[in-house]
Amino acid sequence: MVVYLDCNATTPLEPRVRDAVMKYMTVEFGNAGSRTHDFGARAKQAVQHARGTK
Repeated sequence: MVVYLDCNATTPLEPRVRDAVMKYMTVEFGNAGSRTHDFGARAKQAVQHARGTK
């Protein structure tokens, strides 16, 4: 068995986090600071939801 202990530089992603991040890197990639269009408005809503999720 190999145990990897050097998580200072890189850390494996939890699969649910990885899936959520990939959605916003490939499909929903609006700028949350640009709310004059739907892409930005949806990004802002996603950020607010993420901040409230534990």
